[in-house]
Amino acid sequence: MLKTIGLVLLLLNVSQAHAGYQCSVRPQYDVSITPQVLQLQGTYTMEITPDGGVRVNDTTLKLSDDQRQRAFDFQSALRKKLSWIDQQAQWELKRAYLSLDNIIVKQFGEGSRDIRDHLETVNGKLEQPLSQIFEHSDDSLTFHHDAIAKAEIDGNEIIQQGLETLLQDVFKAIDDNQVTRDESNSFQYQSGIEQDILSVVRNQETNFRDFEKNVCEQVTTLEKQRKELIKALSLS
Repeated sequence: MLKTIGLVLLLLNVSQAHAGYQCSVRPQYDVSITPQVLQLQGTYTMEITPDGGVRVNDTTLKLSDDQRQRAFDFQSALRKKLSWIDQQAQWELKRAYLSLDNIIVKQFGEGSRDIRDHLETVNGKLEQPLSQIFEHSDDSLTFHHDAIAKAEIDGNEIIQQGLETLLQDVFKAIDDNQVTRDESNSFQYQSGIEQDILSVVRNQETNFRDFEKNVCEQVTTLEKQRKELIKALSLS
């Protein structure tokens, strides 16, 4: 039972553990991407076309070859990296969900629908904060920078509340399965489940932290490019 309590405490603190990493750079502008134009909205509104043309606050700028190339490179990088961050964030959630689902199926069989349904519900709720940051509509992708802080808070609450109920379901399933086992086999059975879950939690914690660091590197590079472009356009 003490091991089980320790497992609960670990699971309920996973979100705080991987949230401990903080990137020194946070975007202070929204980004809207369509095939025709990339738009940044912050202290000014900048639109960059795929060929490197630039409009700032509805004024089309006359660009040198160097300025146009910088604008082209920045918008190309931002399109690629923002799309990657969006897709990878979705994959990280899916990977965590599939890993836990596989453990449930392994330990309790395909018939463990209550636990798996609850896990699927938690996963669906976690997708909602992500959709507040990355908004999809038709052929556009919009990044809302001011949604990040709220999404982090909402995500942590969903993880805490969802895991509490999920663990209750798991413990009930363990108790139900132990009815037909002797004391020695019951201990081995419970220990096996705990080790499997702990392994998944630790792996996902590592995956999330690696993803956060990768995103930080991408964002830091993009911010450097943006500042260099602003300087080249004499907007700073």
